[in-house]
Amino acid sequence: MPRLVPHVVDLGGGVKRQVRLPDFYDNTGSTISTAVGIERATDADRTLEFVTIDQLVRTGRAAYVSIRYGTGTAAKSSKVLCSRDKLDTVAGTILGLKYKGVDIQSAGFSRRRSRG
Repeated sequence: MPRLVPHVVDLGGGVKRQVRLPDFYDNTGSTISTAVGIERATDADRTLEFVTIDQLVRTGRAAYVSIRYGTGTAAKSSKVLCSRDKLDTVAGTILGLKYKGVDIQSAGFSRRRSRG
């Protein structure tokens, strides 16, 4: 399991919250942090309130975006968390950016939503 590090989710209107996520958003060759509205927390952000991923998704403040990265037989898929403010533009802006050091080929939203 990847190591979880503090990240800051921009919820819009100047509201930000901390959440622990794998370091795939702003490190290890990934450049998607600005497109999804999630950045690695700095020392100044350490005072923000912590929330869980589940709390963000259930309240509608964030959603998962399905991405496909790589080409040919090496293509893989994953789901990344995206803040609500970036949902309307993420599918277009995330294309061509890198996830785990590999270019993202497609992005979209799940048709079915799980009820938890």
